[in-house]
Amino acid sequence: MKERKYIDIEGMKKRADAELQARVEESKNRMRKQQEAYIKKREEDQSLFNKTLESMHTKNEKKREIEAEKEKAKAKAIAEVEAKYESKGVKSTKQMELENSYRNLLGGLKGLDD
Repeated sequence: MKERKYIDIEGMKKRADAELQARVEESKNRMRKQQEAYIKKREEDQSLFNKTLESMHTKNEKKREIEAEKEKAKAKAIAEVEAKYESKGVKSTKQMELENSYRNLLGGLKGLDD
């Protein structure tokens, strides 16, 4: 008998398909790993950004509270000084402005200056 040598087309096709499938799976795995790394990095960056924003917000709020306390203390000091001098008969700027406003408002009425 004569030995026949032939090309195993079906076997080659199966091996090529298996090789292609292996490359596809490897590519998918690499892509999945890259995507996971990207997502992890994005989450870390977002977390850091949120912490920074929260820190800035807290700092600004404390600064605003300090400014409000300063303004309250200043207003209280001014009120005390004005009260002290008003009790001695000295009119404050606010009181003089109020009296001038009343004079201007009532200035046109007859009988008040008669």
